[in-house]
Amino acid sequence: MSALLRYWPALAALGGGLVLIAVGAGLPGAGAAFVAVGLAGLGWAVAALRLGRLPAP
Repeated sequence: MSALLRYWPALAALGGGLVLIAVGAGLPGAGAAFVAVGLAGLGWAVAALRLGRLPAP
């Protein structure tokens, strides 16, 4: 399996987490939920990149 196929889910989660954090930063009230989900996505992406495989979803 090529490295690109192995890492693209983690890179997509990294981008999605950053987008959710950016959206949550501009929302009053419900923004905290967006930031929390974004941080979880970033954590999952970092774990996947460090492990070299997908952690359990």
